[in-house]
Amino acid sequence: HAGFRLIARLQVPHEWFYHFYVIGSCMTISLISIISWNSSTPPSLDNPLPINNDDMIAPPSHSSSPSQIHHTVIHSHTLVLVLFLGHTIRRLYECIHINRSSPTATMHLGAYVFGIS
Repeated sequence: HAGFRLIARLQVPHEWFYHFYVIGSCMTISLISIISWNSSTPPSLDNPLPINNDDMIAPPSHSSSPSQIHHTVIHSHTLVLVLFLGHTIRRLYECIHINRSSPTATMHLGAYVFGIS
């Protein structure tokens, strides 16, 4: 039981909450960069992207070429990532400039690690 009590007492400052949004913004920028870099050529066995046609918002028409479908998928994913980036940057701004945590406020280390991952 002593081990559980020790684990329950592991806390980090609540002001570290902004780390979630710094990491989320950096990861989203990385994903946008990777997709943009890979979008110049359609996916092939030599250059696969982690995207498939099942992820499309609308089904392709019979006249759509594979290249048109590929670009539709890329634009859909990029739009979602740009919107998420806007959200993470807004929350980061709020954490730094608007929300003020009490100097004694803490959060459990497990919640922090889970949020970072």
